[in-house]
Amino acid sequence: MTGQSKHGAAGRTWLITLGLLIIGLIAARSFPAWVVTLSLGALVWSIVAFVKRGESLLGLFYPPDVSERKKAIGSAAYSLVVLLTAFIAFGSQSAEKRRSAAARERQSTEARQEQALAKQKRDSLRSDAAQFAVSLTTQLEEAEASLKNANARRALIILGQAAPRVKSYMDLTPVPPEVALLIPRHRGLEKKAEAILHTLDKVERLQSLVKEAKASMKDAEWLTADTQLKEAAELGASIVVTNEAKGHLAKGVAVPKLLSEVKALSATVRPKADREAEEIARKAVYLAVCGDKPRRQWDGEYPFLEAIVRQSAHDPDSMDVENCEEAVLTESRCWRTRCDVCGKNVFGAMVRNQRTFFMSASGVESAGADN
Repeated sequence: MTGQSKHGAAGRTWLITLGLLIIGLIAARSFPAWVVTLSLGALVWSIVAFVKRGESLLGLFYPPDVSERKKAIGSAAYSLVVLLTAFIAFGSQSAEKRRSAAARERQSTEARQEQALAKQKRDSLRSDAAQFAVSLTTQLEEAEASLKNANARRALIILGQAAPRVKSYMDLTPVPPEVALLIPRHRGLEKKAEAILHTLDKVERLQSLVKEAKASMKDAEWLTADTQLKEAAELGASIVVTNEAKGHLAKGVAVPKLLSEVKALSATVRPKADREAEEIARKAVYLAVCGDKPRRQWDGEYPFLEAIVRQSAHDPDSMDVENCEEAVLTESRCWRTRCDVCGKNVFGAMVRNQRTFFMSASGVESAGADN
């Protein structure tokens, strides 16, 4: 066999070995238990083939010119690598199975503990039902007394303290009869107290809006006052004072009286608010016509003014506009500034005048010389 043929045969041998090794490693990680058994068999086969110079496992794939002992050694090495990989994968899978089993056992234990705690809680609630019924009765009586004394907030606090235990008993099936008789009473008092407080909160908000509107009127903020009075009127229309809620209102406070005051204040505020709104709209239109405030350069000059002055000058190149005041917004002619205008007149003499300019979004208007 020539050197080139030997080199080609050796290359094919390595490719076959690499391919078989990759297949074996993949199988070892996927099916470790089976591969361990097969690898042990292949290892024993390779040892026997080495001793008796017989056909080994890799001999089935290697070229015939490779000696049987080399084939046996390669087969044994291949079997050992695959066997070790399979052992490692088998150990990993076993460890994962043990971890999964331990996790399931923990979950099962936790579930049993939760069930035991829930049962213990239910049993405790049932054994304390009579005592809780006595305590709840006392709390309900205190809440009723607070409502009679026009103290709905305290009544709701008392009822709220009992609410968690009441809910715990409501989750029982069946609810102990001594507690079941008191639950509707607790609910009824709770709804009554909440309704009274809801009405009181609305009345307090109505009083606050009237007070805020008066403060806005004092500051001549008519649009703000008008908005506050509109909100007060809408809120007052939604208030329904029940007979139970009337006794909780402060002395002298009546919703009809507050609404009458809102109506009277609105009659005063509305015309002034309309005028304020019209003035704001007029100013918005005026500002749109005038545009943004003109910006001066770093040296304080308006460069476009000099270009405008030169258009009507006798000697444009001699004109200079300087010492301009910062533009201010006037009531009728937009932005105004005063500047010193220097230049030659028709006689060639340099003259300096102060001129007023009015600037807007549509252009610049000169009012002529001030002196």
